[in-house]
Amino acid sequence: MGVVLKKPSSSDSVLTSTPSTTSPTLRQSINSFLSLDYDFCRRTYWLCSECGNPRTGYSWCQACESNRFESEFPHWTSGNIDIDDFIRQSQKNAYTAQDYLEWIPYERFVEVKYLASGGYGDVYTAYWKEGPRWAWNEQRMERVRTGPKKVVLKSLTNSQEITLDFLNEVMF
Repeated sequence: MGVVLKKPSSSDSVLTSTPSTTSPTLRQSINSFLSLDYDFCRRTYWLCSECGNPRTGYSWCQACESNRFESEFPHWTSGNIDIDDFIRQSQKNAYTAQDYLEWIPYERFVEVKYLASGGYGDVYTAYWKEGPRWAWNEQRMERVRTGPKKVVLKSLTNSQEITLDFLNEVMF
């Protein structure tokens, strides 16, 4: 099932039959909508500029981003095979820029402060220096990091004994 969007023209009956009593504000809103840059919308929301497939989120193509993540797999590790696999699965299956986990080395955090103790270890607040890849750079046509972001960190007691329950707690 698909939808075809067509930019209305002055010959369309909807525009020619609009009553003259339309308020100037409404008329201005209609004209503003009709002048939207549909090429920008198509690039950003609809079709991936790399593979041509429909995007799954704002400037996010699940297939292309999954390939990008996979190319980086050999370049990082948490030190725990189960955690690495868990993170990699979240990256391969991400449908939007907010749907995946990322391994971030401790040295990329600043202002780390103790908050509380939790079921699996201690909880801290900190600032992630680079921040997540949530911003879209229109000129480079790629996602870029947003800069410092306040985050919550959880230290793991007995991290070599990670359970599926713990990983589910992290995800949800």
